[in-house]
Amino acid sequence: MARRPRWGGTASRPDCGCGPRRETTAHRPRPARRPALRGRKGSTGRPSAWPSIMPSPAGPPTVEAWSRAGVRHHPFFMPAGSAPRILVSRTDRLGDLVLTLPAVLDLAAAFPSAHLAVLCRPENAALAALCPGVAQTIAWRAEDGTGGLKGQLDGFDAAVVCYPKPPALAWRLYRAGIPLRVGTARRWWSFLFNEREPGGRTASGQHESELNRALARRCIARLGGPSEVCDRPARLELRLPESLKEKAATRIAQAGLPERGFAVLHAGSRGSAKDWPLERMLELAAALRGQGHAVAWTVGPADQAVRARLAAQPGNRLLENLPLDVLAAVLAQAGVVVANSTGPLHVAAAAGAPVVGLYPPVAACDPERWGPLGSQARSLTAPTTGAEPARFANPRVAPTDLMERIAVDSVLGTIAEVARW
Repeated sequence: MARRPRWGGTASRPDCGCGPRRETTAHRPRPARRPALRGRKGSTGRPSAWPSIMPSPAGPPTVEAWSRAGVRHHPFFMPAGSAPRILVSRTDRLGDLVLTLPAVLDLAAAFPSAHLAVLCRPENAALAALCPGVAQTIAWRAEDGTGGLKGQLDGFDAAVVCYPKPPALAWRLYRAGIPLRVGTARRWWSFLFNEREPGGRTASGQHESELNRALARRCIARLGGPSEVCDRPARLELRLPESLKEKAATRIAQAGLPERGFAVLHAGSRGSAKDWPLERMLELAAALRGQGHAVAWTVGPADQAVRARLAAQPGNRLLENLPLDVLAAVLAQAGVVVANSTGPLHVAAAAGAPVVGLYPPVAACDPERWGPLGSQARSLTAPTTGAEPARFANPRVAPTDLMERIAVDSVLGTIAEVARW
């Protein structure tokens, strides 16, 4: 049976009388694919930009050469002896940023001439700038979206993402054309990182600083640096210029405190952990005054209820409304700092002050992962009874009087071990 001719780009099946004819769309030729490399073709038929990314006696192709060739994402190359531009991202809370600084110090030790930048929240940028080796800080809030980062991430050779959220940040780093992107491997968006650290953090049993240093180790190895710098114990320090120390001395004098050797108590935690009751803190302050030590209080912006109670009692010296860099310089002069699991505790440890951290027996706040760093740092965990687990997996099921079990005498005994009066 003869076939009908094609009409309007369709082909008809033979009409056998069994039903209506079915028409199928005729095959259309695929459009020509866009060449991978753009540029004017030369006599060889290749784009003119191609020879600029071929290996040469001068060394492997640079990032700029790949960009000129139109290749946005490419395998990483770093010429020997060059100074890489490295971005370290930590965009959550203050204490988490402080525990990321050991990884920054490892990168600075591996590449002394590198340009190190820290991406963090605007309120934490002043503290990140005090870390030795940091040449630039980029302030950004996740709730503002990644549009404000456009153009600020260009030119970096590597990015170490210590806090993987939100996914839009990983996408922005990818779109910025950063050749080496180091991150964790367990998120669904981890494919945007081309160097991934396996395993979960919660069940790792390691300190947060060591988890961040593991990411830095991968970055150093890919850049061809000496990865043995990560085998040393974690180092945490801040550089405090003389101008900053003078501002701190002025604020200390205004509060009526001695130049150094005073005690600092921080009662709040901004909701990041269960707090030691304020009544116990007041008992501790009275005991320290009875021993002849001056006592000052620091209060965060989110702890206004605590501030109101402290201001209502005469004799309480408040150190408030301090910029983070000035706060670090003030805490560096303290004889001891006692605080809950919160950012100022880690800032004091980074500034070199003796610290005592008060922690609940909750897995999310375990001092084995979130405890302060340093030889003069101690952590006290509220005890549990025999019928209770050693660590509560869910803080909501923990007893409400959990932190009240930390006795004032226990805190005083720990202070006596580390304080410098």
